[in-house]
Amino acid sequence: MIFSDLKKIQLWKFCVALLIIAIIGLQTMKAPEFVDTYLYHAQAIRWIEEYGVVPGLGNLHNRFAYNSAFLALQALFSFSWIYSPSLHTVNGFAACFILVYAVVSNRLFTSAELRLSDFLKMVVVVYIYVNRAVISSPGTDILAMVTVIYIFIKWNECIESGEENRQAFCVVSLLGVWAVTLKLSAAACLLFALPLSITLFKDRKWEIILTSLGCGFAVIAPWLIRNVIISGYLLYPYPQIDLFDFDWKMPVDLVEYDSQEIIVWARELKDVGRFGESVVSWFPGWFHNQMFRYRLFIVMGFATTFFLLMLLMIRLVGRMSRRSCLKNILSERGLVTSAVISIISEVFWLFSAPLLRYGMVYLLMPAAVGAHIVNRMIGGDKFRKCMLLCGTFAACVGLLHQDDSFRLIMPHDYWKMETGSDDRYGFEIYFPTENSLTGYTDFPAVTDKNALDKFELRGNEIKDGFRARAGE
Repeated sequence: MIFSDLKKIQLWKFCVALLIIAIIGLQTMKAPEFVDTYLYHAQAIRWIEEYGVVPGLGNLHNRFAYNSAFLALQALFSFSWIYSPSLHTVNGFAACFILVYAVVSNRLFTSAELRLSDFLKMVVVVYIYVNRAVISSPGTDILAMVTVIYIFIKWNECIESGEENRQAFCVVSLLGVWAVTLKLSAAACLLFALPLSITLFKDRKWEIILTSLGCGFAVIAPWLIRNVIISGYLLYPYPQIDLFDFDWKMPVDLVEYDSQEIIVWARELKDVGRFGESVVSWFPGWFHNQMFRYRLFIVMGFATTFFLLMLLMIRLVGRMSRRSCLKNILSERGLVTSAVISIISEVFWLFSAPLLRYGMVYLLMPAAVGAHIVNRMIGGDKFRKCMLLCGTFAACVGLLHQDDSFRLIMPHDYWKMETGSDDRYGFEIYFPTENSLTGYTDFPAVTDKNALDKFELRGNEIKDGFRARAGE
């Protein structure tokens, strides 16, 4: 059956899929270049490879407490237990999978009428192209962000195909739960479950409700348990949810400082003392410090968000004639839901930690919804489709730029960082000598030499974990 289905694939789709696989594959072979990888991603992966989970690991390096489920997934597929070097290919696999899916299944390249899911698939192309340089790094952003886009796409595809099986929507909603374990900023995706939940409660579908809740708990429970083991908190860095009193629990003042530091750095303030500043105060500097292409994304995202808000308000107050083309468009099942959730996601990102490397998705999705509405209002044309086709091809080809770090067989290992070492705890522990970067090779490592005085072992072995030194 599989081979008979493969025979039905159009030749151009097969060729495009091979091209994308080749380009993303070569890009993934490069040595990781993302700074955060050498700051803590690589070390966190090494900890999972060597020990699984260690109590109070956040006391050794506070960024280990971020505990993205992606890092456990990357450690599983690094295959370090088979051979060296440790692979760093999960982001490349995810990017390859969703890019092939987004391009090959897009109606943009057929004569069929364009739907909202097609415009959302173009977000995938733009996002991966812009972030092509970090595909080889085991960063926690790419998988989380492409999962968010995928949820938007599949939700709309289910509606567009006339899917009546509620379990299909439950599975998409369940993906939202998993996305939260990858990155907390994906929490707005859980809103997709709201209209479905209301319908299920109205129809008294208790079996589906209980099954979905059970599956959701099964997905998120291991991540929550790891949070508690690593940091002592159910959600890090949110000390407000303080349910446990283990001896390895990270000091509350450190957690609060880390939470504020994440936000101020994302706002380009670089000073935790400015945490309480209003959006009017920090927004101009934040916008000014972005790269030109990111400024374009910000302007486009905010403009289309304003456009969508105006349309939603007009629809809400009923100021459209019954035969209005726009009213028919805004009556499409799924469009309003996607528009509202994309706007909420954008606002949540902007007022939490507005870092552009993943916030770009939240700026592009309202633009995709707005583009779909405009396309429905004015009608599609072959010239536009041709331009988008050329743009997609150029973006894919652009992934393969000149770089002497490409390999064909085995990927590059992590770069080796300059470190010092100390053996006061009975084992060699490393610290960075410059730029706070430690990498993968020198293990275990701390943020800086001064951090060696801020924790102590909970037992006689490293697997027993760490706790904050008294008075810290």
